[in-house]
Amino acid sequence: MRFRFCGGEDCADWLLAEIFTLSKLSSVKLKLLCQQVMQAILTDTLNLSEAQKLVGDKFESSNLKASVRALQYILTMSAKHSVDGQSLLNELTQLGLPKEHASALVKVYDESFERLIAKLRSSVMRLTKLGDIQWNVLDVKTTNNLHDMHLPVVTMNLNYNDNLENQSKSISFAMNAEQFAVLFADLQAARDLIKTYSKS
Repeated sequence: MRFRFCGGEDCADWLLAEIFTLSKLSSVKLKLLCQQVMQAILTDTLNLSEAQKLVGDKFESSNLKASVRALQYILTMSAKHSVDGQSLLNELTQLGLPKEHASALVKVYDESFERLIAKLRSSVMRLTKLGDIQWNVLDVKTTNNLHDMHLPVVTMNLNYNDNLENQSKSISFAMNAEQFAVLFADLQAARDLIKTYSKS
């Protein structure tokens, strides 16, 4: 089954799992959590500790983060695809979210729809924001069939800000020449796709 808020595609399994998790909250708590998530979308900051106090012992920290990401996805994708509140209500109930829970979510969505659209138009929504990139090319010596070979290895370190946890993080990895060529081609394809959509 295809859903408008999913861009006309099937609902992903991870989102179905989170909808089931969200249904464990009361509809009042879900509405309050949706309000916090909506505020986080509009301001690019989320007070995770406040959200944890709200849900209490119903969610562990990792479950709360996954549920927050699910709510961010539902709210932003619905706005992106211009889904009206009634259609979103119908689709969420079809996916198993109780009607009173879906109504609470849709009320927050409807109340903030214009501001959400304006936010989406003015900026790219990010759960993480890339800081700086450090890279280096190393000449690695290796032996193959008793012959010494020098192979280039690209090392990269990406620094980014996690908006959910309000902290800076980094990830490091290394690639051989073939892996780097694949990454480079994928990034070029992504850039071209963004250019295509930005013109339309």
